[in-house]
Amino acid sequence: MFWKKKKTSTENFTHKSSDKRGAFRFEFNKDNSFEIEFKDKKFSIIDLSATGMSFKNNGLAIGDYGISKFFFEFSNHKSPVLMELEIQIIKINKNNICHGIYKNCSEDNKEMIHKYILEKQKEKIRANKIK
Repeated sequence: MFWKKKKTSTENFTHKSSDKRGAFRFEFNKDNSFEIEFKDKKFSIIDLSATGMSFKNNGLAIGDYGISKFFFEFSNHKSPVLMELEIQIIKINKNNICHGIYKNCSEDNKEMIHKYILEKQKEKIRANKIK
């Protein structure tokens, strides 16, 4: 009868992955580099996420800590967004790449970094469509 509710079946599914990252990541290349100043030296970022980044080592050691200024440029902002982030080096791999995490990064700053990463990903997709 029309007033009797049909029983619906639901299907549960899961996604298993060995990737434990909790944030989106963007890899930079020569065409779209991103530079920061950390401990009075300039570094070109290899990849960036809302939880950390990696870059080629230039005299840093595991545990090094400091504040770096980030200037994020967005297509819908007239001027770059300035963000000061505390960075701590947690790993230096065999290829001499530093892996740093942000300390005390606010949720608003994480969201701004995610927004920047999304914009960079869109730019990369558009550029690949043109080629």
